[in-house]
Amino acid sequence: MVGKRKAETQHVSDVSDEYSPSLAAGTEEAQAVQQSQDATMVLDPEAEPGSCASDTATATSLQDILKQMVSRDEARQPVHHFLADVIFAGKKDMETFSQSVQVLAPCASGQETCYAGFQSTSRTPRQGTIHVLFLNIFANESYPFAMLVSDCLEVANSMLATGVCGHVLEVEAVKSTEFPANAWRLRFGAGGAHFNCCLLGAYGLVLVTCLKALSENNQTCLGNGNAVLELLKVIHVVCPQRGQVVDAKSRALRAMTQTSILHKRHRRLDLVMTASLMKKMFVAATKNPTDSLETDQVGKDIAALIKKYNSTIIQNAGQQLRGRAAFAVRYAISDVHLPDEVFTLVLAASSDARFNDGVLEQRGFYVGLSARDVSHKEWEQIYRGSVASQRCILQQMMMEEKSEKCDKWLASR
Repeated sequence: MVGKRKAETQHVSDVSDEYSPSLAAGTEEAQAVQQSQDATMVLDPEAEPGSCASDTATATSLQDILKQMVSRDEARQPVHHFLADVIFAGKKDMETFSQSVQVLAPCASGQETCYAGFQSTSRTPRQGTIHVLFLNIFANESYPFAMLVSDCLEVANSMLATGVCGHVLEVEAVKSTEFPANAWRLRFGAGGAHFNCCLLGAYGLVLVTCLKALSENNQTCLGNGNAVLELLKVIHVVCPQRGQVVDAKSRALRAMTQTSILHKRHRRLDLVMTASLMKKMFVAATKNPTDSLETDQVGKDIAALIKKYNSTIIQNAGQQLRGRAAFAVRYAISDVHLPDEVFTLVLAASSDARFNDGVLEQRGFYVGLSARDVSHKEWEQIYRGSVASQRCILQQMMMEEKSEKCDKWLASR
């Protein structure tokens, strides 16, 4: 099982230092729980099946296993990359993966094929239950918003601790070239609000944690996690756009609107989330992956979409995007002005209360743009943004001293 992607950039999010890396590579046949012939996973190529590759003590709960799997750097990875690396280690074998999952959470009545509980309820069903294998947790297209592992950890730990999920996952059919649907498997991704992407990633982390316990033959964790295993068999979902043909812009507009409406219970829509949503949308729409997003048409589409969102959200209990939002999003989705490594840092920092998304509205934050209009070319270089300046701005923004000074000031009032 498990391959690990090492991060290349500096960590800025407040993920606990107690996480430690654990998994290594390969998927083979191994001994499973109370069955003579089951598929399971090996943690290290040189280790015995069922042994742990890490030097840490044997985990006594599923939460401990997840904590051992996710290191500080891995928590800043995109969740779909992390899940694919952990499960496949560069060798995609969907049949073995499916067998392992069905050993863990078998289909009803011992059948080899699972069915979505809402498939036969009506001609165009909207809600019901599905098996975890229906969810395409590995595809980038399954997450409309950019989603990091750290964003899903809290929800995943809650599900592992209680064996209950109090949320209904909104899904929609997804098509992926890297992880295409295989028969009845990998058919749905997250839809609607930002929290659904978080919930989909959390289900993926729960599944990986249980597979890790199975590969180690950890009877203690599996015995105490029966409710978690039942949760993977019956995932409550809603599919409001089932049977409809919806274009990418309408889907993005609905995702923004639903996120804003649910801001009192979950995270509110900000410029970072909007940029991540539109970046995925425009990249998927380009026929040539090398095509630049810095075109006038892309800028016009961004401005029109934000304007339509602002006019829609007036009728709902949400918050409009600011006047310079179109400028911020246009340059934030550009790999030239905001490289992927820095954009990942921005995503990791954006979930922290100290982060202010207004930094994306400043010209001087972007690579190649000048903070001031200076006629002298040499002076202009002083005010021009760079990757180093972007890192410095994020580091200064996330310093603990600022929050401490703020607490002291509030205490003195």
